[in-house]
Amino acid sequence: MMCPRCVQAVREVLRRLGYPIRRVELGLVELGVERTAVDWAQLVQALAADGFELWHLPRQRLVDQITAAVEELLTTNPEGLHGRFAAMLSAKMQRNYSSLSHAFSAEEGVSLEQYVIQRRVATVARLLKTSTLSVGRIARQLGYSSHGHLSRQFRQVLGVAPTEYRQQMSEVPANFASDAAELCPTTPAAEGK
Repeated sequence: MMCPRCVQAVREVLRRLGYPIRRVELGLVELGVERTAVDWAQLVQALAADGFELWHLPRQRLVDQITAAVEELLTTNPEGLHGRFAAMLSAKMQRNYSSLSHAFSAEEGVSLEQYVIQRRVATVARLLKTSTLSVGRIARQLGYSSHGHLSRQFRQVLGVAPTEYRQQMSEVPANFASDAAELCPTTPAAEGK
């Protein structure tokens, strides 16, 4: 927003949509409802109709950077992650891990640790489905401390042991097999927040 008339125009859009307004200032809007109660698509469309654009919150940008960094670490150095993930992410992001974890959890509703587990399990599931590597070999490649550690996390996320999963995937025709990314939950989509 560039001027006081813009502030007033945004106030009017919010009133039309029925949102309780706490504060509207140049570049800032605070509503009197939880983020989950906002129809973001409707709000974006209404603001755009009046020539305004909704910017991402700084914390949302930070979460986007965190997820990109997690994916990079998981693909470029998965075997080096065992016991060092927090330090590696902190170094990559140049921020305290505790603050990264807090921001991620507050924004996504799932802990950063749980997100990383879900992403690692999705990778394990993909490898079980597409390769002949043993579970132990996959565990080593992805930085798990042991075959048992991988198996516990896999069962926790997908509800079956890795060997059972591989067997199930080999029994299902390829065109009916679900992609591992669909089986493992990820963070809520960025839009709609």
